[in-house]
Amino acid sequence: MHGNGGMKGTFDSILENVHRRSNRPTGRKKKRLLAEVAEVTVEVNQLSGSMYTVPHDSVIELQPHELERQLSRTVQQWLMGKITGNTPRKTRCPDCQTICDVSKRTRAITALDGDVDLLEPKAYCRQCRQDLFSRCWK
Repeated sequence: MHGNGGMKGTFDSILENVHRRSNRPTGRKKKRLLAEVAEVTVEVNQLSGSMYTVPHDSVIELQPHELERQLSRTVQQWLMGKITGNTPRKTRCPDCQTICDVSKRTRAITALDGDVDLLEPKAYCRQCRQDLFSRCWK
């Protein structure tokens, strides 16, 4: 894409698609869940006593940003769990074609939004003496 005009056009079309999808059941469900999270967050603040004065805007913004980070880590865990759950029990080594057992393991990673433990498939080829990762079960 040339210049920012192309990127802005792409961004606008993405926003348009999100808006269109927001009228579908999934979009309504997301809106409802976001409203529930916001309501619970306010209730927690009230119970903790932190909402008796008008906070600065920057303080108000901190909690949603932390929730966003928590959501990001949770989605990563769910997505990898789903992918790993659909992984076959055996795979073929791409180098020597030996059939290898696939196991599941949890690996701690540092993502953009913080540390997260991800379940992922792993196989080991005894013939080649190498670990096999995602390239084996695409």
